[in-house]
Amino acid sequence: PEVQPAMHIFLQGSRTQVIDVDASASVDALRGLAAEHEGVSEGSLYLVCQGRPLVSGDLASNGVANLNTVTVNARVLGGKVHGSLARAGKVKGQTPKVEKSEDTKKKLTGRAKRR
Repeated sequence: PEVQPAMHIFLQGSRTQVIDVDASASVDALRGLAAEHEGVSEGSLYLVCQGRPLVSGDLASNGVANLNTVTVNARVLGGKVHGSLARAGKVKGQTPKVEKSEDTKKKLTGRAKRR
């Protein structure tokens, strides 16, 4: 059997660490390592490499290569948007357009008036 060479992966979470793993290591094993380093549960983490989330399987099939950076992110609960998006831009649409007035010369006051 061929021995898979170890890969160095940068695991970027609250702090960046270098981890040595095999190319045949599973994403779930890497997620477990990340959860251990971050101190949170595995289910609340998702991993991203080169802009793509890592799904189940081994690291090589997910496109993780030697010296790649894997970003550790936490899942957050979604919330409500303040206000309805259907009413976006309402104020600008309701404001009447006022034509520009022709500039009239201001009356002089004070010292300038006395000259």
